[in-house]
Amino acid sequence: MTSTCGDAFDRGADIHRETAARVLHKDAADVTHDERSMAKMVNFGLAYGMSDFGLSSRAGISRAEAKEFIDNYFATYSGISYYMLHIKELARQQGWVSTLLGRRRSIPELRVPALRSAGERMAINMPIQAPPPTSSRSP
Repeated sequence: MTSTCGDAFDRGADIHRETAARVLHKDAADVTHDERSMAKMVNFGLAYGMSDFGLSSRAGISRAEAKEFIDNYFATYSGISYYMLHIKELARQQGWVSTLLGRRRSIPELRVPALRSAGERMAINMPIQAPPPTSSRSP
């Protein structure tokens, strides 16, 4: 069965506890506070380009442990890995990304080698974090 963060959300479960349980292959009730915190860092941090080095620094664990957690995360939630690769490629081809409601953001940073990584993080994050468009009309 494929796991998604949406499954946990639909059930009203604690998404970060559920992530830790699935990635660490244990029951959610057995997830420690530190394990939940690490999962929360990964759930939010990967959209901003956090690496094993970043996770190890923030969580106070070895880089090898952080890499293993991130690798298990992507193995568990393969759709997230696919999304990240797909949206970066799409942004490189088009020069922009859009939200589900059609709001577009140009990402010229993708064409500048020194800024490409920042542009890729923007491409991943914008469609899932952007607020809905606002109307310029007064009610």
